[in-house]
Amino acid sequence: MALEKSDAIVLKVVPWSESSCIATLWTDHFGKISVLAKGARRPKSPFESAIDLLAICRIVFLRKSADSLDLLTEAKLERRFRAGQKSLLALYCGFYVVELLATLTEEGVPIDGVYRKTVDVLEALDNQQTPFPWVACYELQLFGKLGHQPSFDRCVQCDLPRSQTESTDSVRLPPLLGISSGGYLCRSCAAGHRQVVAVDPKTIDWLVQASQPDCDPSALNVPEKTVKQEIRGFLAAYTKTLVGRTLRVIDFLDDLGR
Repeated sequence: MALEKSDAIVLKVVPWSESSCIATLWTDHFGKISVLAKGARRPKSPFESAIDLLAICRIVFLRKSADSLDLLTEAKLERRFRAGQKSLLALYCGFYVVELLATLTEEGVPIDGVYRKTVDVLEALDNQQTPFPWVACYELQLFGKLGHQPSFDRCVQCDLPRSQTESTDSVRLPPLLGISSGGYLCRSCAAGHRQVVAVDPKTIDWLVQASQPDCDPSALNVPEKTVKQEIRGFLAAYTKTLVGRTLRVIDFLDDLGR
């Protein structure tokens, strides 16, 4: 057993006993871990306020065997998430970000860059940045890092570029997105696919930009209402397909599309 140190984001906290809790953390170096925080629920906790949902902290923990929880020995608060004091929507967006990360990832599998992107989106929400581009960009880039990146500029079945397939239409028709297929479908390939929706071309253009690994959400425009609603509708449905259920916080994000 060895002591390990890392920066971490608190994804989930559940009671374990009258005085202790189990925390799920996303760490910079070790990916997602679950730790037993003994005494964390006492009024004078040795961890002070570091083990709070959405908190960013510096931790020290003791690695245990594969069939037992790691033991948290130290936790120092670096930044508390305070967006909920200013905006209920920003608070729900923060909850959604950590629920998405906790649900889609496996224990003990580090993923390069995810810690930094998660900190960036939480800090942006905390600083009252417009939530829509930050949340959508985070979702798409997380999908990409996990190997689930939807394709928006090429047909997911025949791999032809969207510009080429659309130019063959005698009448310009709205492009199609396949939810369970994982992105854009040309009209020749769409037949027989389920969960296919027609969208505004601006919707796909925006999704292409937001999917880029180096995309800066603060540089993205906030699209018109109908396009926002189509983007949110696709991302919510695609996430449900990946997870197999609707995430708990998703119903509170309706204002993102307004």
